[in-house]
Amino acid sequence: MSLSSLHLRRLVKRALADTAGTQAPDPERLAIAFNALCTRLRHRFRSVFGTTAVAALFARALHVASEDFSWIPDVIGKSDECSTEALSAVRGVEASVLEDGLAAVLAHVIGLLSTFVGEDLVLPFVQEAWGTAMVDTDQPGPKVINE
Repeated sequence: MSLSSLHLRRLVKRALADTAGTQAPDPERLAIAFNALCTRLRHRFRSVFGTTAVAALFARALHVASEDFSWIPDVIGKSDECSTEALSAVRGVEASVLEDGLAAVLAHVIGLLSTFVGEDLVLPFVQEAWGTAMVDTDQPGPKVINE
């Protein structure tokens, strides 16, 4: 089963909400949740693919996400680590828009790596890193992917 970018974004948004501890997180909680999820993914992926490959993967995901969310590089920065320290740069951005942008970055990370090495390898790593099943309630058939 191949997950579309839209489905990946929905899964990531759910993970952000779960990590933030609320279904409607404020910008500060979104930033903390994003940093946690991003850091866990980087750590898990580095152990398999190496530091250089993971840095390139996240840089590409950030670039692709910035096509839809031009403010994303200002919020996340260009460092080799996950960070939303520049969150003050988008104080006027609604929490839902911020959530969409942050979810897009992580969804692109997962989607790009899935394209390179396959979902069967990547999704279990995401599940392990985030401690959650990759559930897609909008798809027909089995509801848990790679459980």
